[in-house]
Amino acid sequence: MVAERSGLLIHAGYPKTGSSWIQRFLFQNSDAGFAPLFGEDVSMRGAVMKVMILPNALVFDPIDSLKHFHPAILEVTGKGLVPVLSHERLAGTPHSGGYDSKELANRLAAVFPGAKVLLVIREQKSMIVSTYKQYVRNGGPCSLGGYLRPPRSDGRMPLFDFGYFEYHRLVGYYQELFGQANVLVLPYEQFRDDPKGFVWTIVTFAGAKARPGTVEGLSYSTREYPGLSGFSIAIKRRLNRIVGRRDSVNPQVLIPISRGRELVLERFLKRLEAVVPGSFHKALDQRLTAAVFRAIGDRYTRSNSLLAELLGLELGRYGYDVG
Repeated sequence: MVAERSGLLIHAGYPKTGSSWIQRFLFQNSDAGFAPLFGEDVSMRGAVMKVMILPNALVFDPIDSLKHFHPAILEVTGKGLVPVLSHERLAGTPHSGGYDSKELANRLAAVFPGAKVLLVIREQKSMIVSTYKQYVRNGGPCSLGGYLRPPRSDGRMPLFDFGYFEYHRLVGYYQELFGQANVLVLPYEQFRDDPKGFVWTIVTFAGAKARPGTVEGLSYSTREYPGLSGFSIAIKRRLNRIVGRRDSVNPQVLIPISRGRELVLERFLKRLEAVVPGSFHKALDQRLTAAVFRAIGDRYTRSNSLLAELLGLELGRYGYDVG
């Protein structure tokens, strides 16, 4: 198969780990030695969703999928660049407990068996706070408690599951599928503390030929899609039951609006943030974070210890609970 000799890099997630920055400033930068499949649509959301994620497992066909990506891979490699398939949804989605993360890994291995895989993880307490904020920002109406502990008695619909953040399971499975040497796992906290070292690790792993000075000159201070404060989250969650986008996150909203109008609402919330005392913002954020900490406890100690051993990483230095 063409993927066995293409040098393809698959960036499969996780969500909330700087994916937008990585896609925009690294994978879309030919001077860094990369190029996204299908040009400047760096996340390739349409193609990846349509071909790799959405098809029913009973109709998914690896050969047909490869035919879709083959021309783009050849075009990029013909320019001496590393082709990148990047979409954080490939690691599953936390809102449904990553129910299809193994199926998606199998699909990637079936279509691109010789690819290299990049996974970026994040300390679970910080990750779940950010995940919940994103859920509300996307229209989710549930309280934190309702989100973290959804009803699951009938098993009809996948919902949030703490097990999604036991990274050692998915990491180990990708290593089984692609080989340990072909799977790179980096902590998001390394990107925060040492962004240049983080990027150089990806460049070296992928075999990209970055031009001198390119990595050092990337826009590390740029923050993609800054999150809403605890104040805005508290207001928006209550508004979400009344007005917002009607989608899988919030199918029962009373007054559906377009994405454009939702952005107008977010800008209004940002203006409100500016007139609210900083101490109030801090108190609400601390309250949310403390609630997440209580819900998690030492739930991830064993998983993080296994992951640290699996990868040879000192995760404790980045704040991960390793016991």
